[in-house]
Amino acid sequence: MKHRKDVTMTIFILFSFASSFGFCLDKSPNENFIFKAEVHVDLLFHVLAHIDTGNDAANLYSEDYAKKILNEKQKLGIDADLTNKLNSIKDIFIPDKGLRMIDFFPFGFSDYEEFIKGLNWLATDSNEKNQNDTLNLYRTKFITTQKQRDFIGKFSGILDYEYQTFYRDYWKKEQARLSVIKGQFEEFVKTNGEKILSAVMNKENKKTEFYLCLSMTRNGRGFRSRYGFGAAVKFPENKQEFVPSFITSAREITLQIINPIILKAENIDISHSSTMEGSEGFKIHMAVEYGAIYLDYLLFRKSLPEYLKNFLLFYSEAPEKEVKDKSIEELENMFKTSLKLSAKSIEYITDYANKL
Repeated sequence: MKHRKDVTMTIFILFSFASSFGFCLDKSPNENFIFKAEVHVDLLFHVLAHIDTGNDAANLYSEDYAKKILNEKQKLGIDADLTNKLNSIKDIFIPDKGLRMIDFFPFGFSDYEEFIKGLNWLATDSNEKNQNDTLNLYRTKFITTQKQRDFIGKFSGILDYEYQTFYRDYWKKEQARLSVIKGQFEEFVKTNGEKILSAVMNKENKKTEFYLCLSMTRNGRGFRSRYGFGAAVKFPENKQEFVPSFITSAREITLQIINPIILKAENIDISHSSTMEGSEGFKIHMAVEYGAIYLDYLLFRKSLPEYLKNFLLFYSEAPEKEVKDKSIEELENMFKTSLKLSAKSIEYITDYANKL
């Protein structure tokens, strides 16, 4: 199933750690979806898009994106090849599970100034408790050695230089260029998200903080939000990208509830999960991935059947030109065959969906 390269992933260890730190929900807004576009979030994914982490489901590297950005800089006369800067430190970053959790770091900050200040604090060896719970979480669980702190210090410098010399102005320009399509996509998500996800949100008593990321080249990120669910997905640049980004965002949400269901059904330990393909922990990671995909299938089939074929094509292993003319029934059979889930997991997921 091609979702291993084309869709999202979530690292659930962060969720369990976050809850132990007593993260609580803000006063809930009236609507189920709270849309965000933040430069500091996009900046991080912009930089990570220049680091190739190999056969890893969390890999955000995009050669096409890196070339596009370099071309933009050359037009402006900016001599700043980000890839070369990152190559000097990526060998430290790639194998370090603690450092790799940086993907989720920016969601704990409201703006760029707080974000970069937080990174710089994390690079120190201070033992004082910080007022920001995200910083305390990372200092306690993920960034604990001097080698890691040294990396964060260098990484922060690269981020800040990129922001000051290029990305701040580039981000503003792109936000203005895509402002109309952004509003249209938000309405699309509200309308269709309410159809398939409102029952889930009501059951879990959570809303979704929804980040549209200019620099999310592939995959997505799900995280524990102040409102409950958090999802960060690619900012669609045209209407043809609405449905793929929406399907991705739906799974970022359902991944966050499917975890305990799969763990119970399969009697597995999520702490052993790994996004590195070929590892033992990757099997655990994929068990949860498949579970979320199957739950989404049930939700689309029941509440958003007009997009069920899009959903099935999105997850098809075959090239779209070979399957686009197949019937829904044929696509469903292909989908179920490709989904590697045990009968018990399917039973537990179906039971959850039926109770919504």
